[in-house]
Amino acid sequence: MFMAQLNLATGSSHSRLKLVIVSLLVTWIFAAGLTVPIQAQVAQAQIPTSSLADGSSQTTELLRRRLLDANLDQRRAAALSTRSASTNIQVDLLPEFIEILRHENDGQVRLAIFDTLTDLGPRAAVAVPALAYAMQHDFGGRRNEEKHQDYRAALALASVGPMAVECLRNLIADSQDNVRAEAAMALGRIGEEASVAIPDLIHLLSDSDERVRSDATFALSKMGASALEPLLTASRDQEEIIRAAAIRALGNVGTNEHASDMASSAILEALQDDSPSVRRAAVDSLVILIESPQALREHLKPLLQDPSPEVIDAACNQFAQSPEMLEGTEQHLLTLLTNERDLVASRAAFLLSICDPNQTVQLLVAAQDARTRMNDIAESLASQGETITPSLEAALEHQSPRVRACGALALGTLRPVAPTTATRLGHLLLNTSPELQEPIVRAIAKLGNHALPAAPQLREILVHRDAKLRVLAIETLLLAAQHDQQLIDQLTTALTDRDPTVQLAVLSALKSLGPQAATSIPAVISQLDNTNPAVQTAAAELLANQGPAAAAAVPEIKRILEHSSPEKTVVLVTTLGQLGDTAVAALPQLLPLLESDMADLRAAVLGTLSNFDLDLPQVRAYILPSMGDKDEIVRNRAYSAIRKMGPSATQLAPDLILLLEDEVGIENVERLLERLLEYSVSPQTVANLIALLPPIAGSKNGGSLKEKSLKFVVRFLAQGGQAALEAVPQLQQLELRESSEIRDAAKLTIEKLSRSSR
Repeated sequence: MFMAQLNLATGSSHSRLKLVIVSLLVTWIFAAGLTVPIQAQVAQAQIPTSSLADGSSQTTELLRRRLLDANLDQRRAAALSTRSASTNIQVDLLPEFIEILRHENDGQVRLAIFDTLTDLGPRAAVAVPALAYAMQHDFGGRRNEEKHQDYRAALALASVGPMAVECLRNLIADSQDNVRAEAAMALGRIGEEASVAIPDLIHLLSDSDERVRSDATFALSKMGASALEPLLTASRDQEEIIRAAAIRALGNVGTNEHASDMASSAILEALQDDSPSVRRAAVDSLVILIESPQALREHLKPLLQDPSPEVIDAACNQFAQSPEMLEGTEQHLLTLLTNERDLVASRAAFLLSICDPNQTVQLLVAAQDARTRMNDIAESLASQGETITPSLEAALEHQSPRVRACGALALGTLRPVAPTTATRLGHLLLNTSPELQEPIVRAIAKLGNHALPAAPQLREILVHRDAKLRVLAIETLLLAAQHDQQLIDQLTTALTDRDPTVQLAVLSALKSLGPQAATSIPAVISQLDNTNPAVQTAAAELLANQGPAAAAAVPEIKRILEHSSPEKTVVLVTTLGQLGDTAVAALPQLLPLLESDMADLRAAVLGTLSNFDLDLPQVRAYILPSMGDKDEIVRNRAYSAIRKMGPSATQLAPDLILLLEDEVGIENVERLLERLLEYSVSPQTVANLIALLPPIAGSKNGGSLKEKSLKFVVRFLAQGGQAALEAVPQLQQLELRESSEIRDAAKLTIEKLSRSSR
């Protein structure tokens, strides 16, 4: 059964294949049962195979009753049993099958019936309207499951054959993309006997849905010679998607001996079409239509220089799939190595690498031409494997600098790496022309951890006059050299380079070394005042990465903060937050920045302050006011800073509750208060909370809060233990309030305090 269903996927799109695979899985799951209990129940309900095969009326009646039974397990078992029943029983049960297709909501039952109808083929013609109805309506499953059902229903219609054609013609006009696609697929499976639907399928070639177009193309390709004239007309349509689909279908139609010549002419003409998608379709169709590798080769060779990358790749793929296609193309491909377009040259180099193992010499000779791309040639050479190593090593001694560089790049790419490669490349690096040193360094970089023997030569390049090469040497040294103090010292020295790109490369390398790079901190600090903003930022980030070990940077940062731009200040402030307790000395420079107009800067200051060990008055003075800041980013940073304090932040509960009286930022305040309710409350905080409660009659002490704020006061007092008993009279007074929320909160708090006093 599985192989039969898998064959149904041929000739359609990737989405079709996915659908088939998922459908097979669904069938397997449904057939096996989703759980052990269900499997056991179904097993009990199943009818013996011998009874299903005998075609008796008793078996038919038993299946009929169970198919319509109220018990789902009975219906599932009966539906599965119909697959094994005799043809006579299946035909007798057609009325029940139709009833199920129109009303059953269970996917397992429906899929089993679809499969049974597929097995019946033309005998199931009476069920065609019900199958169409099933495709157009959803029955209780998620949409993906419904798509599986649509597919299985379409397969059943296809198995009915010509008697289902008119129904399918109606379905390909349906408003649902999936229905149109499945109907087109089914017509394609019926084939030439559905040729009356050719005009309808031609119309679908311009459908808005790609899958519908793909299935219509597939269907037309199965219609035989009858589809030739309509497809030839469509191949000249003004819309390129129609032309492309028609050309793709003609590839299969043209295999018919009566249609071959006209189809071939149209496809060859399409190779000159203005549209890349049409030319790409023509390539695919030519491969089907032209059997001779020699003839196909001559048609595809010009396409290796096509303006469209997708057409070049299509042609290249066809050449790569057949050794016969590549025979005699060597000179043409060598010519393409000098093409001004990168893609053309790289594909030519690729094809040469698989064309003939003896092309090594010709490829290296081609590398002498300054118009060729050494990287492409090197990759092609390396793809030939380690047997080419001697030839590449010999190329390192060639009189042409470009051949030497190309050989080096190939050796760097080749795997496994030859034992002497790094040493050879290191020697070559200092003994070649300056303009070719860059590819040599890149070749060494490709060696990764095999590049260590070339480290001494790379160090010499650190003082090369070309900044680009110095950067490349730094990046490669990080891969090749041991991460020891010698490397760190050399990088630190390179930080004095006057070129910002080199400085940035050094800072990036030092940062990647982590704590090992601590000895470079003084040199990095000196870059905080660099005239290049990118270098300043990279230096600050490296110091932040070092953490308290870079505390020596605090005085310099303090000095720079006095005159830095807002953007640079944000970076410096953030860095201070990572430098430990020593950075508290910068408070005088930080606090005025809380009044900045720049929200990012205010947020950065709060983030840094949260890393300091501030006392409660400092938090209350510096951080708490920002909970009501006009900018959300600042409010969020203040929220994070206070939350970071943990249980000690409950001392701020009265202050936070008062902030609820304002309208700005109350969401964060409420969120923070809810978190703080997890902790107990100190006696001093309890006293401050009691002061916020409404006064007892005759007393002048107390506050007047909004209901939301008052409720938080009551809830926090519940966490106050013995110290909060003093608030009971005021809480009892709150039990008389009109607000049920306040009454309930006061009652719960009094009960909790009473329990704590026992």
